[in-house]
Amino acid sequence: MKKIILTLAAVAGASFSGFSQGQVAFDNANANGFVVVDPAGDLSSSKASYTDAASFDVACYSITATTTAGLTGLDAYGYLNPLDLTSDGFTQDTVGGSLTPVLGSAGAFGPQTAIINGVVSANAVIAVVAWTGGYATYAAALASGTSDIGILVFVNAVGPAPQSPYTQDIATGLDALANSPASAANGGNDDMILSPVPEPGTMALAGLGSLSLFLLRRKK
Repeated sequence: MKKIILTLAAVAGASFSGFSQGQVAFDNANANGFVVVDPAGDLSSSKASYTDAASFDVACYSITATTTAGLTGLDAYGYLNPLDLTSDGFTQDTVGGSLTPVLGSAGAFGPQTAIINGVVSANAVIAVVAWTGGYATYAAALASGTSDIGILVFVNAVGPAPQSPYTQDIATGLDALANSPASAANGGNDDMILSPVPEPGTMALAGLGSLSLFLLRRKK
């Protein structure tokens, strides 16, 4: 009898998890923002030379939350420090039936459907991650230390998967973001600005160097 009960519980759990996901239309075609490159790499509002990224990869990440409160490395304009993406618990979602990033051009990407795993509410926190250099994954781009990277985070409506049509477009969340000074300098709205990011190893070495100096000063 116990085995039967456990089996039924396992089946019920599997059925629940099968429906515990949502979906969004993953594209910026209906949004005001575009993926642009900052040639200076300093996100200065005085730079008016941002250009639409000619070639880039983009992926959809999410966390099972309905607010961005508590995220580390997130500024008032929705920009997330690339080094804080995984530490905040974001995981990559299924896009277009696979985990292969969607290739974008001329500042636009999509349309694709992103399956947001683990979401059981009407909203989710979405992270649009874009990078240059032709790297297969965001992690590879970050580790290279040579890729321009940008991450925008926002709360977005999520539809039940796998129903169609997909009415929950990430343009909803993108349009809700504040227009950053750097975006304004580009003449756009809610642009995702790609800029160089130090590779994690460099950041770790910098941290160790600071710690060493601190310990050395304490000894003196």
